[in-house]
This record gives sequence, C-alpha cells and structure tokens, in this order.
Amino acid sequence: MGEGVTRDLSTEGMYVLTETCPPLHAKVQIQVQFPPLTESRGLQMRTSGHVLRRELIAGAKVHGGFAAACKTFTLRNKEET
Repeated sequence: MGEGVTRDLSTEGMYVLTETCPPLHAKVQIQVQFPPLTESRGLQMRTSGHVLRRELIAGAKVHGGFAAACKTFTLRNKEET
C-alpha cells in the first residue's frame, strides 16, 4: 500500500510518482482523488491494472514512479464511496 501523485493519466493507464513502487508486473488497485472544482465534494476514480515499468531515482524526495496499464475506470462522487 502506498500513496503518490499522478503525472500522466489516460484512458489506457497512468504514471504515478511515489516513494513506494510496486514490483514490475504486479497487479495494482489504484484510487485517485480529484479535488472539487465547484461546491461539490470532488470525484474519486478507481481502477485496477498491472505495472508496466518502474523508474527509481536515488536521492530524490520522490524516489521514482511507475506506469500502470488499466482497462476500466469507475468514477464516483466522493459522497457515494
């Protein structure tokens, strides 16, 4: 389990900057919190996929990241979770 920040997000996957990279080819479940743009509570996206590649950066505040391929996404209002 870990936390990170998405750098790229598309309909086929995402790249996540994180201090805790999962192993190559690992199955991952990802939850992305989108901040509210209006007076709503924001959106939450959930997906699962697998790790395509990892990049580790020695000495950086964020130690690297990983690219994950994902086939389906579920979007919900935060109050529905």
